[in-house]
Amino acid sequence: MGVLGQFNNVEDLVNTVIDIRKAKLWTMINEFLDEKLSQLVGLDNKFHLWVGVDVNAGGEGNVLEQLKNSVAKNRGEVVGVAYSLGEFNKLLEPRRRLYNAALQAAFGDYGNNALVFIEDIAVPMSRLPNAVRDLTELGDRYGIKMVIGGHIGDGNIHPTMWVNKSDKKEVERALRLFEEIGRVGIKYRGTVSAEHGIGTQKRELLKESLRRKEPRKLCSFIQFNGPDKKGVRPVQHI
Repeated sequence: MGVLGQFNNVEDLVNTVIDIRKAKLWTMINEFLDEKLSQLVGLDNKFHLWVGVDVNAGGEGNVLEQLKNSVAKNRGEVVGVAYSLGEFNKLLEPRRRLYNAALQAAFGDYGNNALVFIEDIAVPMSRLPNAVRDLTELGDRYGIKMVIGGHIGDGNIHPTMWVNKSDKKEVERALRLFEEIGRVGIKYRGTVSAEHGIGTQKRELLKESLRRKEPRKLCSFIQFNGPDKKGVRPVQHI
Protein backbone atom coordinates (compact mmCIF):
# COMPACT_ATOMS: atom_id res chain seq x y z
CA MET A 1 0.00 0.00 0.00
CA GLY A 2 1.11 3.59 -0.30
CA VAL A 3 0.50 7.16 -1.39
CA LEU A 4 1.40 9.60 -4.14
CA GLY A 5 2.12 13.10 -2.86
CA GLN A 6 2.91 16.34 -4.65
CA PHE A 7 5.01 19.20 -3.32
CA ASN A 8 6.02 22.72 -4.29
CA ASN A 9 9.70 22.06 -3.56
CA VAL A 10 12.12 19.20 -3.09
CA GLU A 11 12.95 20.09 0.54
CA ASP A 12 9.42 19.32 1.71
CA LEU A 13 9.45 16.10 -0.32
CA VAL A 14 12.68 14.91 1.32
CA ASN A 15 11.49 15.87 4.80
CA THR A 16 8.39 13.76 4.24
CA VAL A 17 10.52 10.67 3.61
CA ILE A 18 12.66 11.45 6.67
CA ASP A 19 9.55 11.75 8.86
CA ILE A 20 8.19 8.45 7.52
CA ARG A 21 11.48 6.73 8.35
CA LYS A 22 11.50 8.24 11.84
CA ALA A 23 8.07 6.68 12.33
CA LYS A 24 9.78 3.32 11.62
CA LEU A 25 7.54 2.45 8.70
CA TRP A 26 9.01 -0.19 6.38
CA THR A 27 9.11 1.66 3.07
CA MET A 28 9.72 -0.50 0.03
CA ILE A 29 9.44 2.22 -2.61
CA ASN A 30 10.56 5.86 -2.45
CA GLU A 31 10.52 7.42 -5.93
CA PHE A 32 10.51 11.07 -6.95
CA LEU A 33 10.22 13.28 -10.04
CA ASP A 34 10.98 16.97 -10.42
CA GLU A 35 8.33 19.34 -11.73
CA LYS A 36 9.53 19.24 -15.36
CA LEU A 37 9.56 15.46 -15.51
CA SER A 38 6.21 15.33 -13.72
CA GLN A 39 4.69 17.32 -16.54
CA LEU A 40 6.19 15.01 -19.15
CA VAL A 41 4.50 11.96 -17.57
CA GLY A 42 1.14 13.71 -17.30
CA LEU A 43 1.20 14.99 -13.71
CA ASP A 44 0.91 18.54 -12.36
CA ASN A 45 3.86 20.93 -12.52
CA LYS A 46 5.12 19.99 -9.05
CA PHE A 47 7.55 17.60 -7.38
CA HIS A 48 6.02 14.14 -6.91
CA LEU A 49 6.78 11.39 -4.41
CA TRP A 50 5.66 7.76 -4.35
CA VAL A 51 5.95 5.95 -1.00
CA GLY A 52 5.10 2.25 -0.84
CA VAL A 53 4.98 0.48 2.51
CA ASP A 54 4.98 -3.19 3.49
CA VAL A 55 2.32 -3.61 6.18
CA ASN A 56 0.73 -6.50 8.04
CA ALA A 57 -2.91 -7.29 7.31
CA GLY A 58 -5.17 -5.19 9.48
CA GLY A 59 -2.72 -2.34 9.86
CA GLU A 60 -3.46 -0.64 6.55
CA GLY A 61 -5.68 2.09 7.95
CA ASN A 62 -3.25 3.19 10.66
CA VAL A 63 -0.23 3.19 8.34
CA LEU A 64 -2.09 5.05 5.63
CA GLU A 65 -3.07 7.73 8.12
CA GLN A 66 0.58 8.10 9.15
CA LEU A 67 1.63 8.53 5.53
CA LYS A 68 -1.04 11.15 4.89
CA ASN A 69 -0.08 13.05 8.05
CA SER A 70 3.60 13.07 7.05
CA VAL A 71 2.76 14.52 3.63
CA ALA A 72 0.43 17.15 5.12
CA LYS A 73 2.92 18.07 7.86
CA ASN A 74 5.47 18.95 5.17
CA ARG A 75 3.06 21.11 3.13
CA GLY A 76 2.39 18.42 0.56
CA GLU A 77 -0.85 17.16 -0.93
CA VAL A 78 -1.86 13.51 -1.23
CA VAL A 79 -3.13 13.02 -4.79
CA GLY A 80 -3.27 9.23 -4.85
CA VAL A 81 -3.89 6.42 -2.35
CA ALA A 82 -3.39 2.65 -2.70
CA TYR A 83 -4.69 0.06 -0.25
CA SER A 84 -3.09 -2.95 -1.94
CA LEU A 85 -0.10 -3.92 -4.07
CA GLY A 86 -2.27 -4.01 -7.17
CA GLU A 87 -3.58 -0.50 -6.53
CA PHE A 88 -0.08 0.77 -5.84
CA ASN A 89 1.19 -0.66 -9.12
CA LYS A 90 -1.46 1.41 -10.89
CA LEU A 91 -0.42 4.45 -8.85
CA LEU A 92 3.14 3.95 -10.11
CA GLU A 93 2.19 4.10 -13.79
CA PRO A 94 3.39 7.72 -14.30
CA ARG A 95 6.73 6.86 -12.69
CA ARG A 96 7.16 3.95 -15.08
CA ARG A 97 6.87 6.39 -17.99
CA LEU A 98 9.93 8.34 -16.81
CA TYR A 99 12.43 7.29 -19.46
CA ASN A 100 9.93 6.86 -22.27
CA ALA A 101 8.58 10.34 -21.61
CA ALA A 102 12.08 11.84 -21.68
CA LEU A 103 12.90 10.02 -24.92
CA GLN A 104 9.65 11.17 -26.51
CA ALA A 105 10.45 14.75 -25.54
CA ALA A 106 13.98 14.43 -26.95
CA PHE A 107 12.87 13.00 -30.29
CA GLY A 108 10.02 15.48 -30.38
CA ASP A 109 12.56 18.29 -30.11
CA TYR A 110 15.28 16.96 -32.41
CA GLY A 111 13.89 13.95 -34.29
CA ASN A 112 16.55 11.44 -35.29
CA ASN A 113 19.23 13.97 -34.32
CA ALA A 114 18.35 13.58 -30.64
CA LEU A 115 21.24 12.53 -28.39
CA VAL A 116 20.13 11.51 -24.88
CA PHE A 117 22.29 11.30 -21.74
CA ILE A 118 20.95 9.42 -18.72
CA GLU A 119 23.14 10.33 -15.76
CA ASP A 120 23.50 8.52 -12.48
CA ILE A 121 24.82 9.88 -9.17
CA ALA A 122 23.91 9.45 -5.52
CA VAL A 123 24.17 11.69 -2.46
CA PRO A 124 23.12 11.28 1.17
CA MET A 125 19.37 11.80 1.33
CA SER A 126 19.72 14.85 3.57
CA ARG A 127 21.76 16.55 0.82
CA LEU A 128 19.38 15.67 -1.99
CA PRO A 129 17.63 19.10 -1.99
CA ASN A 130 21.00 20.83 -2.41
CA ALA A 131 21.99 18.44 -5.18
CA VAL A 132 18.72 18.87 -7.10
CA ARG A 133 19.02 22.66 -6.87
CA ASP A 134 22.60 22.52 -8.11
CA LEU A 135 21.66 20.24 -11.00
CA THR A 136 18.78 22.48 -12.06
CA GLU A 137 21.06 25.53 -12.00
CA LEU A 138 23.71 23.69 -14.02
CA GLY A 139 21.19 22.72 -16.69
CA ASP A 140 20.07 26.32 -17.00
CA ARG A 141 23.64 27.62 -17.06
CA TYR A 142 24.67 25.26 -19.85
CA GLY A 143 21.45 25.78 -21.77
CA ILE A 144 20.71 22.04 -21.88
CA LYS A 145 17.25 20.51 -21.57
CA MET A 146 17.22 18.30 -18.49
CA VAL A 147 14.74 16.57 -16.19
CA ILE A 148 15.40 14.83 -12.87
CA GLY A 149 14.02 11.74 -11.19
CA GLY A 150 15.37 9.09 -8.89
CA HIS A 151 15.13 6.72 -5.96
CA ILE A 152 15.03 9.01 -2.95
CA GLY A 153 15.30 6.16 -0.46
CA ASP A 154 19.03 5.77 -1.16
CA GLY A 155 19.74 9.20 -2.65
CA ASN A 156 19.96 8.04 -6.27
CA ILE A 157 19.48 10.85 -8.79
CA HIS A 158 19.04 10.29 -12.52
CA PRO A 159 19.25 13.55 -14.48
CA THR A 160 18.24 12.95 -18.10
CA MET A 161 19.30 15.49 -20.72
CA TRP A 162 19.09 15.72 -24.48
CA VAL A 163 20.73 17.72 -27.24
CA ASN A 164 20.88 17.98 -31.02
CA LYS A 165 23.80 15.74 -32.01
CA SER A 166 24.27 17.80 -35.20
CA ASP A 167 25.11 20.82 -33.05
CA LYS A 168 28.73 20.19 -32.06
CA LYS A 169 28.84 23.09 -29.62
CA GLU A 170 25.73 21.85 -27.85
CA VAL A 171 27.16 18.33 -27.61
CA GLU A 172 30.36 19.75 -26.13
CA ARG A 173 28.33 21.66 -23.55
CA ALA A 174 26.41 18.50 -22.70
CA LEU A 175 29.63 16.55 -22.16
CA ARG A 176 30.92 19.28 -19.83
CA LEU A 177 27.59 19.23 -18.01
CA PHE A 178 27.88 15.43 -17.72
CA GLU A 179 31.12 15.92 -15.79
CA GLU A 180 29.66 18.69 -13.65
CA ILE A 181 26.79 16.41 -12.66
CA GLY A 182 29.32 13.86 -11.40
CA ARG A 183 31.02 16.58 -9.38
CA VAL A 184 27.73 17.35 -7.67
CA GLY A 185 27.86 13.80 -6.30
CA ILE A 186 31.42 14.38 -5.12
CA LYS A 187 30.58 17.77 -3.61
CA TYR A 188 27.94 16.30 -1.31
CA ARG A 189 30.04 13.29 -0.27
CA GLY A 190 28.16 10.90 -2.51
CA THR A 191 29.21 8.89 -5.53
CA VAL A 192 29.70 9.64 -9.23
CA SER A 193 27.75 6.49 -10.14
CA ALA A 194 25.05 4.82 -8.09
CA GLU A 195 23.83 2.06 -10.41
CA HIS A 196 25.00 2.46 -14.00
CA GLY A 197 28.70 1.83 -13.50
CA ILE A 198 31.87 3.80 -14.28
CA GLY A 199 33.02 2.65 -17.72
CA THR A 200 35.49 4.93 -19.48
CA GLN A 201 33.36 8.05 -19.47
CA LYS A 202 33.53 8.48 -15.69
CA ARG A 203 37.08 7.28 -15.25
CA GLU A 204 38.47 10.73 -14.46
CA LEU A 205 35.53 11.51 -12.18
CA LEU A 206 36.25 8.35 -10.22
CA LYS A 207 39.88 9.42 -9.81
CA GLU A 208 38.75 12.86 -8.66
CA SER A 209 36.34 11.31 -6.16
CA LEU A 210 39.00 9.00 -4.74
CA ARG A 211 41.54 11.82 -4.42
CA ARG A 212 39.11 13.78 -2.28
CA LYS A 213 38.10 10.83 -0.12
CA GLU A 214 41.49 9.07 0.22
CA PRO A 215 44.19 11.61 -0.70
CA ARG A 216 46.98 9.67 1.06
CA LYS A 217 46.25 6.34 -0.51
CA LEU A 218 47.39 5.19 -3.93
CA CYS A 219 44.43 3.32 -5.38
CA SER A 220 44.60 1.15 -8.46
CA PHE A 221 41.44 -0.09 -10.12
CA ILE A 222 40.95 -2.05 -13.25
CA GLN A 223 38.29 -2.03 -15.89
CA PHE A 224 37.65 -4.82 -18.37
CA ASN A 225 36.99 -3.77 -21.93
CA GLY A 226 35.56 -5.89 -24.71
CA PRO A 227 37.65 -8.75 -26.10
CA ASP A 228 40.28 -7.96 -28.72
CA LYS A 229 40.66 -9.80 -32.04
CA LYS A 230 42.10 -12.83 -30.27
CA GLY A 231 39.20 -13.01 -27.84
CA VAL A 232 41.34 -11.75 -24.95
CA ARG A 233 39.92 -9.17 -22.56
CA PRO A 234 42.58 -6.49 -22.06
CA VAL A 235 42.86 -4.91 -18.64
CA GLN A 236 42.90 -1.15 -18.42
CA HIS A 237 44.23 0.51 -15.29
CA ILE A 238 42.41 3.67 -14.39
